[in-house]
Amino acid sequence: MVKDKPLTRKELVKTLKEVGVATKDDVRQIVGEEITKRKLASRDDVRQIVKEMGVATKDDLKKFATKDDLVKSENRLERKLVIRMNKMERSLSQSIADFVETTPTRQEFEVLKERVSGKYGLI
Repeated sequence: MVKDKPLTRKELVKTLKEVGVATKDDVRQIVGEEITKRKLASRDDVRQIVKEMGVATKDDLKKFATKDDLVKSENRLERKLVIRMNKMERSLSQSIADFVETTPTRQEFEVLKERVSGKYGLI
């Protein structure tokens, strides 16, 4: 007995089959038959129901944006916002400059007011 070799995996599987122990394939077949016999939902049925309900699956979750994607997107939006704000600032500065050019100073206004008042007898 001491000189007996230990069983290899192949020999062990063969021995278990001879004894009548169920293999994975046997269990799959038995479970599949039982599901069919009892009219239970199979894995494929459950997947189809989940898909129809719109529940996110593992594959759907893999397609979602990662943190790095969100950071890149945020940086891109920030750059666009800065560019747009700079354009608005330049436009506002130009509008103020145009307004300053066409608006008389207080002194010029008072002179103009005196001329109009004197000519037309207003106030």
